[in-house]
Amino acid sequence: MTQSKRFDEISIMRVMAMIMIVAFHSMCFYNGRWTKVDAIYIPFWAKTSILLDSIDLNMFVFISGYLYGYLYIFKNKYRHPAEVIRNKAIRLLIPYFFWGIPMVIVWPWNTWSKLLYGVGHLWFLLMLFGVITITVLLQLLNSQRIRFTGRLGIVLIVIGYLLWFVFSNYVYKGDFLCINKVMSYFPAFMIGYVCAKKTNSVVPAQLVIHSLTSRSHSSVCFSMVSSSSALVTHKPCQDS
Repeated sequence: MTQSKRFDEISIMRVMAMIMIVAFHSMCFYNGRWTKVDAIYIPFWAKTSILLDSIDLNMFVFISGYLYGYLYIFKNKYRHPAEVIRNKAIRLLIPYFFWGIPMVIVWPWNTWSKLLYGVGHLWFLLMLFGVITITVLLQLLNSQRIRFTGRLGIVLIVIGYLLWFVFSNYVYKGDFLCINKVMSYFPAFMIGYVCAKKTNSVVPAQLVIHSLTSRSHSSVCFSMVSSSSALVTHKPCQDS
């Protein structure tokens, strides 16, 4: 596959992820995620939003891992760990605090400590910085003659999911510095990295993410079908 074809697929996936994120947030009114207003729960749209939410951000993290792996392996970039951390801090942490601090000041339900846990939708920046930091540590291992192969990447993906499950359920249920989100999304980043190294197409690889997301897609789809009648029988609320 040519470089142009690869990045055409990445662009398509990025647009798909954007559409799914917009669609998910437009459905939050029907799944109880809007905590500041009384939601109208409609099972079909609620289950659809859960399905979208289990794919969209994983797809974005996958893309980040793929591009990181491609630039690292084929373009000889990201070879100096300290420089990588500094550059990513400029691109991720500075915007996070630049927008996060006003959000804490303006929104009364936020506190200053919230900056250490992820403010609003900005948690994605804090999480991605953590994921890249772990990747840089792996680069250091690689520099110590520990060969980072595709098989090792697959092992790290599996271990990452196991660690996330154990840590988030039995060790620490909080999210200081978005640590649980970092562990949750790191495998998707690694899948992207491995695909950049081993595969000729990024679209089939994306299917792997769908099967590895933390939520059970089969149960979600079943619930969507079983509750679809709610969409038909639901009556709009009457003004009192």
